[in-house]
Amino acid sequence: MEFIGVKSLSLPYAINRALRKSRNREGNVKYTVANSFLFLFTADGNPRKFEEVMLLKEKLQEDGKNVSILYLLLNEEHKPDGALDDHMVKFDKKDIGLFGNIKDEYVSEILSRNYDFVINVDLHPNIYCDYLMAKCKSNCKIGHYFADHDKFYDMMIQTADDTDEEFYLNQVYHYIKQL
Repeated sequence: MEFIGVKSLSLPYAINRALRKSRNREGNVKYTVANSFLFLFTADGNPRKFEEVMLLKEKLQEDGKNVSILYLLLNEEHKPDGALDDHMVKFDKKDIGLFGNIKDEYVSEILSRNYDFVINVDLHPNIYCDYLMAKCKSNCKIGHYFADHDKFYDMMIQTADDTDEEFYLNQVYHYIKQL
């Protein structure tokens, strides 16, 4: 039986509070005028996920976009080997306080910036990424389709259950270029 921590019980309240505060978005922005992007994802021990995020970052940078990357490390054994996380900011679940306060000042500053697009790379939701998505300020939040997550995103992309990050991120790039 898995232990349910107090933080897991308090985070849904913090998520709802953060969602109410982030409702003041300006609306969707066109890709051609968008400049700032934030990728958010959970490290899951799969180095391919880091590689795919970096490939999309490179495509966006070729298009003249500024890209920041924030990844959530839930388990130390999921930390990537070598330099896979160069130019990425690591965030640990212990950096979220009991009532949702962000303890890491650098991450707090990243989350307080206004982005044109915030993209959640995860194909499976977790409460910590949900909270970070709720805290983000963005004109357009994009994520994988989850039936009960429409309050987090302006655009959700539905893919088959066996989809990998490569296919999903190619879809994200395809659809944001259409905006």
